[in-house]
Amino acid sequence: MKSTTLLATAVLLVSPAIHANQSPDSCENNMQELEGIEATDLNYLGEGAEKQIQDHIRQAKAAQEAGDMDACFIHSSKALREIRGVGEEEGMEPNTSGNSQDQ
Repeated sequence: MKSTTLLATAVLLVSPAIHANQSPDSCENNMQELEGIEATDLNYLGEGAEKQIQDHIRQAKAAQEAGDMDACFIHSSKALREIRGVGEEEGMEPNTSGNSQDQ
């Protein structure tokens, strides 16, 4: 069930049509999710991947502060996609729900 959900999420994040039609709170939703992930230990990421993710997060925050919700959504989505992608490659999945049990 997790892989189906993850696949559906990946498809939605990659689609350019989705990027063009996001509601203004999509940036806020992504930023909230990233804040939860940043609060956890990201040591499973390689140094290069962690730096790239932090760059996307910084760009998303700057865009959000400037009121550019499209750029915020794009950069925050890239950061989330990187986090999820690295976790899959390493055989790990970040626990963003706060619940360590599979549902």
